[in-house]
Amino acid sequence: MSDRLFRRGRIWYGWAYEAGKQVKKSTGCTDKQAARVKLAELERRAADPEGHAKAEATLKDAFALLNDATLAKVRAKTPTRSEDTVAFQCKQSKGWLLYAGMLRARSVCDPSTLTAERRNQLRDEGETFPLEKFNGGFVDGFIAWRRKHGEVIEGTIGKDLSVMRPAMRYALRAGKWDGSLEKTFPKHELHYTPTDRWSDAEELERIRDK
Repeated sequence: MSDRLFRRGRIWYGWAYEAGKQVKKSTGCTDKQAARVKLAELERRAADPEGHAKAEATLKDAFALLNDATLAKVRAKTPTRSEDTVAFQCKQSKGWLLYAGMLRARSVCDPSTLTAERRNQLRDEGETFPLEKFNGGFVDGFIAWRRKHGEVIEGTIGKDLSVMRPAMRYALRAGKWDGSLEKTFPKHELHYTPTDRWSDAEELERIRDK
């Protein structure tokens, strides 16, 4: 195993076997022994298709599942509340993606200090945040960050949660996440009450294409 490990900077990388081929993987470890264990874990997951899907799932996947489900409801002419529209989802997802991107960049800060370009870069990075790391600690950290830097009312945080929770419910049903909704999200979701309008299919398609 050790001869398949190599270091770039402080991080150990390794060649792992997936589907009979060797692929380069970052272990995310600075310790060689920990990297060896992580590489073996990556190979075990790759040998299990279902496990591999979970290991590769990201926040982008969760929001895509939510988006697809929303469009399916509208096309079926199933009444849906405003927080379930793509416009609403896209707006509220930006905060989650920005926070996740900051975590990956190891620099959680006041978003008002960032340029628009940097915020977009961090959101792109946030899309790659692994769902296997999405847990109650992540949600609690996000809420604390929003309260400290977001200059938002509690109802806005409730809106954030009302989008993220169904996204993770779809991820759970799709076999891309193994977490617990009950243990991950606040039970009351900060008492957010949605309005009673919804977008039609044509409007949602326009919003999605922007």
